[in-house]
Amino acid sequence: MTTTYTLKAIDEFTCIGADCEDNCCKKWQVQVDPETLDRWQHLAKGSLKDQLLRETTISTLDGEKITSITIKDNGNCYHLDDQGLCGIQTELGADSLPNICNNFPRQHYQSDTTNIHSGSMACPEIARIVVENTDANIFSKIEAKENSLNHIGKGENALEDYLDTWTRLVMQTNDIPISVKLYYIGKVTNDLNAYAENNELDEKTVVEICKNFQNYLGDILTAVDNKKLSVDSVSAGWFWDIIYNFSSKTFTKLSKHYELVDPVVTLNIPKQKKSAQDFKNLYTQVSKLLADTRPQFTDLQLGLNQYLKTLFINMGFPWNPIGGNFIASYIKSVFHFASTWYLLALVARSKGSLDSHDLARVIVHVERDYFHNPRVANAMKKNPALFDIENYLSSLLDLH
Repeated sequence: MTTTYTLKAIDEFTCIGADCEDNCCKKWQVQVDPETLDRWQHLAKGSLKDQLLRETTISTLDGEKITSITIKDNGNCYHLDDQGLCGIQTELGADSLPNICNNFPRQHYQSDTTNIHSGSMACPEIARIVVENTDANIFSKIEAKENSLNHIGKGENALEDYLDTWTRLVMQTNDIPISVKLYYIGKVTNDLNAYAENNELDEKTVVEICKNFQNYLGDILTAVDNKKLSVDSVSAGWFWDIIYNFSSKTFTKLSKHYELVDPVVTLNIPKQKKSAQDFKNLYTQVSKLLADTRPQFTDLQLGLNQYLKTLFINMGFPWNPIGGNFIASYIKSVFHFASTWYLLALVARSKGSLDSHDLARVIVHVERDYFHNPRVANAMKKNPALFDIENYLSSLLDLH
């Protein structure tokens, strides 16, 4: 049976065009797919055809040639006019737009048993709708899987389907802090991966680990409250150093909206060959930032939870893991989320408050920077230690 999930924000979405505060035609590299480029090449001769073909740039990513529309000096797409409208669509209609322009912010994913109709949170309107959605289920379902954790179904993707249901149920426990849910999901993911590597992952093991998740969540929360589960400052510093570097580009962009202060720059920490003390010092600064701004996050917990739910789906966790590796999909989701939280904390310190508009804005910038820059994927290739999530899972406990 095929299950179809549709992000409710997509059903509510209407492009607001020139009224969008961060128009997707501005400061964004718009790629031209081969089919669209072929259509342009077969247009009747004229100035518009010449302009379309002339105002493109060629780049290479991982050995693949990429054609993109020229970006003006002000960062806008070459074809965006002074009224904030698209010249291609005005002159030739939507059929002549690159596929990415026609589809964005809609995103479609599928596996053998699951179809996902989601949306990119790099779109300000999608991000706004997601974080303001108060429904427990932010995806509507057709032919939904049974929400039971007592058994695993049959079929090639039965395990992924089971874990998908488990993740959704865990994320719907709104009385549990996000940090605890993130830690628990990561812990289980790591345990399942260890069983799989030893060829010991069977239905009984998975069900036993997952079915009583409420009890496990409660145990983790109690351990945190009793300080029996604490953060290792060196490992946490290592983790936040990665997030800090990943977020540097987004930090610069957000500084145009807020008076942000870099909490680490005064430490004079070397970029290479950091010592254990360097990591401890970095973590001291970041943990203080997170602790000082924690009260401002109180009213955003639901919005952050909705964001994380959508992130998991869009990253294929766990329904369609990257290369079949659950940890890889989990890591990508965590890095997005932790970067968003860190940058939002900087905004909170600057403003003294936070609202859903701030949350949506930070999400948009993080999603855009991560979408165009394969930093996480490259980091995972170069640094296998990232897959050893047991070493830095406790770092996520600061996100509450």
